[in-house]
Amino acid sequence: MYTATVTIGEKQWNVNVASTFPEISQGLSGQESLPINTGMLFDLGSEYNNITINMQEMLFPLDIIFINNDLSIVAVVQNVLPGEDVAFVADDSGARYFFEINAEEADGIVFGDTLVIAGYTPQQTFNWLLLIPIFIELFIVIDAVILMSKITRNVLPSTEGEATFPVEAKRDLTFCRHMSDLEKTAERTLSKEEIAEKWEKWKVLRYRPKTEEERAIIHSIKYGDEELPDRERGL
Repeated sequence: MYTATVTIGEKQWNVNVASTFPEISQGLSGQESLPINTGMLFDLGSEYNNITINMQEMLFPLDIIFINNDLSIVAVVQNVLPGEDVAFVADDSGARYFFEINAEEADGIVFGDTLVIAGYTPQQTFNWLLLIPIFIELFIVIDAVILMSKITRNVLPSTEGEATFPVEAKRDLTFCRHMSDLEKTAERTLSKEEIAEKWEKWKVLRYRPKTEEERAIIHSIKYGDEELPDRERGL
């Protein structure tokens, strides 16, 4: 654990710096007391707008000072008793550090005061949580590309490297999935002529059929040679 000197205005403390997960988790828990003008500075690595400090295992009261990346004080909580958890919530400027000292030692320290740290150089770290929304969007895009690739590869035949199926048909996912189902049922790859013929009928009759003839055509596209049911039981 690092040691340093913290100065705020005319006040100064000799401190231990907690910067690793085990050090931050342990903090001052279980410690019976804190010598006057000493404390513990917690470095979280980057700014957070929500910080909760567990005081369940503390044995003496504290003043807690929250500090941002620029070493400006953004909040001061005084006389926190053992067992009283502290929640820091900020809409604008978050806190990277919090500084625990004996109760009443933060008297006179206010929002906006500047803190000076001597003997400790903060590590430049990156908050990887900021990348979560970007990764989610990237996975969605990749999944969509893979799906389209599979549909095009499995359904649409090609000759000499060029697609033999109309470009607009590739964009109709419902039609592509339907053609894939037809191929599975037929257990063969449909010919270019078969696909083109079905597409010509499909693009004209995408919506609910208005006549018995249209209904029969759509039924044949979807169900092949199955008997056309009564309207109440089918299309």
